[in-house]
Amino acid sequence: MSVSELSARLRTWLRGDYRAVVFEAGSKPLAYALFRTSEEGLYLRQFFVARQHRRQGIGRRAIELFRKDVVPADQSLSLEVFVHNKEGIAFWQALGFQENAISFVIGPYRTAIQ
Repeated sequence: MSVSELSARLRTWLRGDYRAVVFEAGSKPLAYALFRTSEEGLYLRQFFVARQHRRQGIGRRAIELFRKDVVPADQSLSLEVFVHNKEGIAFWQALGFQENAISFVIGPYRTAIQ
């Protein structure tokens, strides 16, 4: 997606049930979290750390702050990671998150008969 398409999609989510938190150093944005509250707890839709700031502990610190300051103490925090995102899976596991479910998908069914 282009930047304008991503921006439009983010605005749509924020007009709905989602909220965002931006993590900054000084006035420089480093990361953000997009989330919503549900009956099951908080659902983290997106968590993004700017590429030039990755592998510096910023993501770990941002999630610590998010859990401390945003997630109520009596609620769980859930998220999804694509199975091909090995670095993302390792990141969340290192923070203590555990696998909860496996989802499956299949493409559209097409018959061989034309």
